[in-house]
Amino acid sequence: MGTGLQAAGLPLGVPSPWWTLSHPEEVVALHRAYLDAGAQVLHANGFGATPAQLGLGPQACAELAARAVRLARRAGPSVVAGSLAPTGAWGAGGEGPAAGLSAHRDQGLAYLQAGADLLHLETQTSLDEALAALDLLRGLGAGVPVWVSLTPRTTGGRAYSGEPLGEALSRLADAGAQAVGLNCSLGAQQMAELARALPPGLPLLLRPQGTGADPAWARELPGLCGVGGCCGATPGDIAGLLPLHT
Repeated sequence: MGTGLQAAGLPLGVPSPWWTLSHPEEVVALHRAYLDAGAQVLHANGFGATPAQLGLGPQACAELAARAVRLARRAGPSVVAGSLAPTGAWGAGGEGPAAGLSAHRDQGLAYLQAGADLLHLETQTSLDEALAALDLLRGLGAGVPVWVSLTPRTTGGRAYSGEPLGEALSRLADAGAQAVGLNCSLGAQQMAELARALPPGLPLLLRPQGTGADPAWARELPGLCGVGGCCGATPGDIAGLLPLHT
C-alpha cells in the first residue's frame, strides 16, 4: 500500500496508515485498482499502526485498524487481511516482548472485530517475535487464519534474525500458520531462487518487491499457495500474475 499511496501523493517518510484517517478516498481507490487488476486478497492499510510507531494511544490505533478494514471492504468483494508489522520490541533497545505482544493483541482484535477474514504477520524480522505473535493471534478466536511472512536477508538464505529460512518457515508452519513465506527485501527472481531451496510441503506465500509483467518466475514453485507483490508492486504487476490462477 505504501508505495502506491506515495504515487498518489503520500509524502515520503509518512507512515501509510495516516492516510486511512486523512485520505480515505485515495486508500479506497488504490484497493479498487488492485481488485480491478484481479487481486483476491486486500491488505488493510494498517501496517505499523501501533502506539510505538504512530505515537497514538491504544484506542486510537484500534480505531484506525478497524477503519482500515472498512475501507478495504468499500473497494469491493474480496478477502481482507489485517496487516501486522514487526514491532521491534524484541530487538536491541526495543520495549520488550510484553509490549510487542500487547500491540499485536490490540491490533489483531481490532481487525477481527471489524470483520477481517484473516491476519497477516508480514515483513517480520525476528523469528522469536513471529512465533510469539502467531501463538497469540491464533488464540484470539477459534479458527482465525494467520499467515506469517518473513523478510529475508538479501544474501545467504537467512531470516534477518539469523535462522536459515527453511528452518524458520518450517517452525512457523508447525506452530499453526496457515501460510508461511517471504515478502519484501528481494525482487521476484531472487525470491524464487530462495523458494526453490526451501523444504517441500510448506504452504508457501511469496510477495516480492515488484513482480514484473511476466509470471514465469513463480511457475512450478513447489507448494506455492499464494503469490502477490510488496513494495513497488503495481496493479499492472498483479494483473500479470493472473495466468498462475488459470
